[in-house]
Amino acid sequence: MTESVHIILSASAVGGMEKRLSGLFLHLVQRGEDVRLVAPRALVEALGESAEHGGLLDHGERLHLLDCDATDPRFRERVGEVVARSPDGVFHYCLASPFRLHRARTKRTLYTIPNASLSQYSARGLLDVYGGILRSTRVDVLDPNVFATLSRRFPWRRGSFSLTPGSYVDLDRFAPLPAAEREDAIVFLGLFSDEKQAPRLVEQIPDLVRALEAGGVAAPRVWLMGRDSGDVSVTDRVARLGDPRVRAWLERDPARVLPRAKVFLSLQRSTNHPSKSLLEAMACGLTPVVTDTRDSRRSAPERLAEYVPRDFTAADLAQACLKVLRRGDDAIDARTTEMRAFLERHFSMESMATYYRLLFEQLRALPPR
Repeated sequence: MTESVHIILSASAVGGMEKRLSGLFLHLVQRGEDVRLVAPRALVEALGESAEHGGLLDHGERLHLLDCDATDPRFRERVGEVVARSPDGVFHYCLASPFRLHRARTKRTLYTIPNASLSQYSARGLLDVYGGILRSTRVDVLDPNVFATLSRRFPWRRGSFSLTPGSYVDLDRFAPLPAAEREDAIVFLGLFSDEKQAPRLVEQIPDLVRALEAGGVAAPRVWLMGRDSGDVSVTDRVARLGDPRVRAWLERDPARVLPRAKVFLSLQRSTNHPSKSLLEAMACGLTPVVTDTRDSRRSAPERLAEYVPRDFTAADLAQACLKVLRRGDDAIDARTTEMRAFLERHFSMESMATYYRLLFEQLRALPPR
C-alpha cells in the first residue's frame, strides 16, 4: 500500500492549468516528495517540448501515461486502473470531475475547478462539477467568484472549499532582454478561444496596425501564439490578412519569443487572474494591456498595466499599446524591474506548492474510507 499523491490531468492539449500542475509535479519530485503524474501521453510529450517542462520525461517511474484523454470513454477505465493499484493514495483531479472518473469510495480526493465562470459549463458539465464536489473531500477553486458561488450553493460543504492562492512563474526561465534589444511587437499567447477573445482581436488587427503606424510606430508586429479552438480557425484568419507583420502559430517554448516583444495582450472576458501566460509575459518585461474584468488587477495592478474595456475596439487597443511603445528604453527597463519584483512577491512556485502540500497532508491524515 502507498500513500502517493496522484495528480490527474485529463486533456491532450497544453493550457494554463496543465502547465501549472505539471510544474507543481516537477517541483515536488525535485524535493523528494512521493508524487505521481497521471496524464495522456500526448499532453506529457507536448509539455516536454518546452524548456520549462522538459524534465517531465526524465521521471518515467513516476508517470502514468495514458493512451487517451477525457474525451475518450476509455479514460475512466485507465484512471480506474491507476486507482486500483494505489487504493490508499491521494488523488488530485484537475478539471476532469471525479464524479465519473473515480469509482472507488475514498476520502483522500482533491478536486481542482480552474474555470473562471460556471457559465462556461453545459448542463451536463455542471452536473459533473456538482457531483465532483460531493465525491471529493477537498475542493480547490481558482476563481474567487466561483468560490463564492459554490460556497453559497453548498453551504454544508463550505469548509471543504479552498481558494487557490494563484499561479506561479519561473523568473529564471522567463527573463527579459534590455528594451533596446526588443522589437515593437505586440503578443497574444493562449488558446484562440472566444473566452480569451482571440477571434475578436483578429477582427481589430488591420485597424490596430494602421493606428500604430499613424501614431509613429514605424514597424509594428503582432504575434499570436496558441492553438485554434472551436469552429473558427484564428490561424487561418490571420493568414488571410496577408500581412507579414502579423503571424499566428503554436509556440512550444514562449520563453524563446516573449523577451523580444514589448506589449502583451491579456483579453479574457471573465477575468485575467491568474493567467499563467500573463505572468510569464510580465516576467519577460512585456507591459500588459488587459481587459477590465473582475479580479484582473490581482495579477496586473494598474501601475504596471494598461486597461481596455472588455468589449474593446481597435482604437482602445491602439491607445493602450502606443502608451507603451512610445516609452523610452530606460522607462521600459524600470517598469520591467518593478514587474519582476511584484511577481517575486506574489507568484512564486514555493507559495503555490506550500498551499497544495497542506491540502495533500490533510487528505493523507484521513482514513482512506
